[in-house]
Amino acid sequence: MLGLRDITNNVYLQKLQMIIRQIFEIKLVRILIAFGVIIGYFLISIQFSSPVGYVTILSIIPIIVVGLLFGMRLGLLFGLLSFVLNSFFVLFIWGYIWNPFIFYLGHIFLVFVGGIVGHTYETLLKLRQEVAKRIELEGDWQMSEAKYRNLWQGSTEGIALHTVCFVDCNRRFAQILV
Repeated sequence: MLGLRDITNNVYLQKLQMIIRQIFEIKLVRILIAFGVIIGYFLISIQFSSPVGYVTILSIIPIIVVGLLFGMRLGLLFGLLSFVLNSFFVLFIWGYIWNPFIFYLGHIFLVFVGGIVGHTYETLLKLRQEVAKRIELEGDWQMSEAKYRNLWQGSTEGIALHTVCFVDCNRRFAQILV
């Protein structure tokens, strides 16, 4: 059983999630986060002394972040951009690509990762909107049902719903029959 403390913690958790969601809806905040992750990626990549696939492996982090923050199109675009940037980065820092097949195959994979993560993010947003819309419609339907139920039961006239036999009647109709 949930205690009062668990329920209040859940309320605080929901409020915290709502605040975080509102912060991430600000486009400038998302741009700054993505930019910070990309800069961090380049700073960490410089620390590695050999181009043995670390650049390709590490570049998945900013691609996932960009896909999560901006959706499928920018996730794909940044996946393609990471291929160009990493090629330049590896050639500039080390002067050669250690294993071109693995390097290029890894970047093709990264482009797909960017698209898939972005598509998943967009689908999740649409799903949230659909659930919110259905919850709102269900609340409206329940209010409408309660209003007409009160009208039905509170009527001074006897009302009955029947086809071959009685399906439902209000209190007044029941009093008339008795």
